[in-house]
Amino acid sequence: MKTQAITYNTSNYVEKFMVSSLAIISLFSFISCQNIADEEFTFEEIAPIAYDIDKSESTLSARIQPVHKIASIEKSELFNSQLKGNETASNSNDNYYWEYVADLAPMTVNNSNLSVSHISLNNNKAFISYHKEGIQQLGAIETIDLSNIDQPKVISKAIFPNSDINAISTGFSDHSSSQKIWLAMSNEESGAHLFEIDTQDGLLTNINRQVNLSNTLNSGVSTSANAIAITNNYLYVTAGNDFGGMVQLDINSLSIVGTERYQNAKYVVANGTTDITIAALSTGKYAQLNTNRVYRVLKTNSFSIGEIQHQNIEDEDNGHATMEFSPLNKEYLYISKGKFGLGLYDIKNGSLLNKSHESMLSSGNTNAVTTDDNFIYMANGTDGIAIAPHPTSKNEDIIPAFQWDLEDPTDAANYVIAKGDWIFVATSKGGVKILRRRTKDNS
Repeated sequence: MKTQAITYNTSNYVEKFMVSSLAIISLFSFISCQNIADEEFTFEEIAPIAYDIDKSESTLSARIQPVHKIASIEKSELFNSQLKGNETASNSNDNYYWEYVADLAPMTVNNSNLSVSHISLNNNKAFISYHKEGIQQLGAIETIDLSNIDQPKVISKAIFPNSDINAISTGFSDHSSSQKIWLAMSNEESGAHLFEIDTQDGLLTNINRQVNLSNTLNSGVSTSANAIAITNNYLYVTAGNDFGGMVQLDINSLSIVGTERYQNAKYVVANGTTDITIAALSTGKYAQLNTNRVYRVLKTNSFSIGEIQHQNIEDEDNGHATMEFSPLNKEYLYISKGKFGLGLYDIKNGSLLNKSHESMLSSGNTNAVTTDDNFIYMANGTDGIAIAPHPTSKNEDIIPAFQWDLEDPTDAANYVIAKGDWIFVATSKGGVKILRRRTKDNS
């Protein structure tokens, strides 16, 4: 018998507060390896997760330093050499450049430096999550208002004194008109959690719900949740390392609908709002792509995708990895594979369609991937940011057309996300670089 604990909070402090629970619901469920069966309801008090909110916009925005110059993103010598003699292909990307809008300075809490773990872009807002490297658990989230494209500003921040925030996603559920923030976290007392916060035009509030995921998987206690995917009806959360897998929750009630078990669960994504496939990633020496169609019952197809390991780091099996569906074909999935670069996979059968050119990386790792309709953006660690056109045929190498050293050769690219014209890059020094993709006519 496993326990699902959901904590609700709707108290009304305006500025800073410490969360106190008003109602706590625990759901005891018999869990098979994939799906929830008979349910019994009972009440059990659990400790709420505390956080402090700060909405002092002027103080918070002092961490943003405007730059407003053309980023020194250079044409790739590799791309030009591979396309030598093909002027049409070589010049097809010349209409684009990237404006370096601003730097967001690293976040420091109680003299501790936090690292960016994830970023979500939605409705002219950027939502950023933070965690602390090492044993101590300390996290934060913040909202960046992008309405004024020339002057982004930080409008809200929350500190979680005893929790790492490993991922952040945003969206809406049926029972509320407020935009939700969903957090995948690790709490020092109770392990893996999903945490939901209501927002008001991007401002964080004290209206929240939390779900303890730490013992929902039969294999053992999961200490950390690390990624979230959202569909119209469900949330999908990956959790754990040895005792890990994926948990499916109803987006409205936050009740657990199903679970899957696999080691080294690292990331999860969805490919739209209709005829949806959920893809979850298991990393390490024996990496797997695990796919599900969105139903109430989880039915997984698993495909071996080789190795996802990293070079020049202490734990080669535990580096960054993300995925993103191709904007050109919802059945194709880009996966960052550390020292093995980038792969594009067919989710129907797990076959490798394209991979990055073998010479793309020197000392770095492909830690993250994101896309827009024109380009693939790869966060390649000490090798900076690589920007490549989408491949047009099977077995064609993914070759960067542009390369960016972050304007600082001593820094490294840990994470990247693109949406619309915006590109956010999280770096190893703890800050975020904010860019906009532009065309030569400045549109």
